[in-house]
Amino acid sequence: MKRSDREGRWADIRSARTRFAAEAAFLILVAAGAALARLSPVTIILLMLVASVLVALIERASSRIQARVPTAAEVPAAGEEPAAPLSAPKPEPVRPGPVVTRRPLELPGLEEAEPEAVRAEVPPPVEPPPAPAYSSPPAPRPPAREWNIWDLERRAREQARDAARDEEWGALFVHLREFANADGILPKEFDDLVRESFAVLIQEAAYGRGASVRRRRPRDRLRAGQFQLGAALAREGG
Repeated sequence: MKRSDREGRWADIRSARTRFAAEAAFLILVAAGAALARLSPVTIILLMLVASVLVALIERASSRIQARVPTAAEVPAAGEEPAAPLSAPKPEPVRPGPVVTRRPLELPGLEEAEPEAVRAEVPPPVEPPPAPAYSSPPAPRPPAREWNIWDLERRAREQARDAARDEEWGALFVHLREFANADGILPKEFDDLVRESFAVLIQEAAYGRGASVRRRRPRDRLRAGQFQLGAALAREGG
């Protein structure tokens, strides 16, 4: 063991001397190259500093590598056998215990309660949504017509009840007068605007016209009856 330690130390000294000689030669070569290149003193100093830093890094790396390499004392000899690992204690044999058998409990009450619990967990069936009711098709849109602005203004004056609405209608009448002719007739292009803006006046006018028609129907029937009675009397007299 002592001999191997001495040999390892002597090898370390040799490697250290070799590295030192190589580093010194490297620094000398750098200085000689800078002098031959006729560089300025500042540049030569910088080159030497850089070379010194490189040498220091190389020295540090080599020392780390040498520290990691195991020495001859740490490496076991080829003839020596590694020590046998300690044998683990043998586990004690486990004695088998008595065999336990499981029997189902004969409880009729519990067996009957299981279906009820399953029924309670099942959610009730969801009723389908009702079918949509049949909707009648929308009424056909009336054909476009020409409106008389003077007639609309007269109806607006008759239905003057809301100040804000009357003011809005008045401003709209002033705007529509520019497009009406001498008789106050608006083109058909303004039909949609008139129906949307004066829907109240149009509905009331239609209701009044229907009432007048209903009032006239009894008169028409009376006249028709009188005509038929006169025709019958004329036939009997003839």
